[in-house]
Amino acid sequence: VFVKDSCTANLLSANASVNFTTGPCPPVIALGNVTLTGATATAINTGNTQDSILWDWGNGAFSTLDSASYTYTIPNIYVVKQIVFNDCGSIDSATYTITVCGAVTSSFATTSNSLSIAFDASASIGAGLTYQWDFGDGFTSSAKSPTHLYNNSGTYLVTLITTDACGTSATSSQLITACAPVGLSYNTSNSGSQFTFNATPSGLASYQWDFGDGTTGSGQTATHNYQASGNFKVELTAVDTCSGVLTYSDTVSTCPPLSADFTFSIVSSGANGLLVSFLANVSGSSGLLWVWGDGTQTSTPATSIAHSFPAISFSYVIRLYAFNDCGDTVQVTRSLNEVGLEERNSSFSLYPNPNSSEILNIVFPNEVDYTEISLLDLSGRNLSIHKFENESHIKLDIAHLSPGMYLIRILKDGVLRTQPFIKL
Repeated sequence: VFVKDSCTANLLSANASVNFTTGPCPPVIALGNVTLTGATATAINTGNTQDSILWDWGNGAFSTLDSASYTYTIPNIYVVKQIVFNDCGSIDSATYTITVCGAVTSSFATTSNSLSIAFDASASIGAGLTYQWDFGDGFTSSAKSPTHLYNNSGTYLVTLITTDACGTSATSSQLITACAPVGLSYNTSNSGSQFTFNATPSGLASYQWDFGDGTTGSGQTATHNYQASGNFKVELTAVDTCSGVLTYSDTVSTCPPLSADFTFSIVSSGANGLLVSFLANVSGSSGLLWVWGDGTQTSTPATSIAHSFPAISFSYVIRLYAFNDCGDTVQVTRSLNEVGLEERNSSFSLYPNPNSSEILNIVFPNEVDYTEISLLDLSGRNLSIHKFENESHIKLDIAHLSPGMYLIRILKDGVLRTQPFIKL
């Protein structure tokens, strides 16, 4: 404690201490009762009326005073709390549970995921509700928001019974549809340009077809006649029994099967090179590409063609590419050294080949009793005939031959065998 003169701010007395002891803070005890009439709760404090009282009605509402009333608008089970306190800071509380009954409703929502259905009864109204589900397939549940997995696709009558704490019940029912996952697809068959499409699985609500050429169709099975060759993306759209939209697409080719092969024969040879005639045997092709193996190529729809190679050689590899409007390609590869292949075996060999010397060596695996050797040009004209007995290695004079391609034909044991060789 100090004294201050009001005339001068700096006139202060010395401090003096005053000591005293307070009495103990009295305790508080929460005592009272809560009664319910209809939806109105009445709370009465039966403890010390000098204390402060706060009533918490359990739904966010509060009241004060020793006696208070509150009317609930929503049926439920509420915990009312009585809070008692005094100015010293002493505090105590007590709780009272009341059940406010009223109209009971049963309501539920569903969320489907294939055969799994989620149920939610949060929209139901009532005090202290209990739930009893019948899923329509012999299974039940007592959860508020259960999830049920159906074993089979179908429509089921689901029933929910809600019962409040006062024993009042309400019932609601819904027809729900459970759908198994659908793997939509289709298969095709055709006769020429007419295609038949068959969708799987059967039994869906609807089927719609887009044939990829600006036309459409409907039904599980559809037939369409294409007017042009090519690849077409065919899209199938279906709706299942749960109103789910499904799509599947694939590409169909309206081109006939593509095949190709070719044969060739040597027309002539000489200082200007080698002239070879080619004949292609193709089916379903819209064009051909010949790659000659000499750095040149020819694109043509013609199946018969001749090509002049710059040098006399068997080493050229020819590739024929056949293609169609659907983008399919077939490749056939042949080498000029296949000339006479069907007549060749290991009965004799020629060397050197190509030959720039005057002698062509003809070698047999074993000594032969009698052999007739013919030298022919590519037209089949016989240039010379030579006969030998008891020989295994024959040296044939070819000095008189002009550069070009020739054939050696040997008659041995009554069998004709032919091999080509090149004179350089």
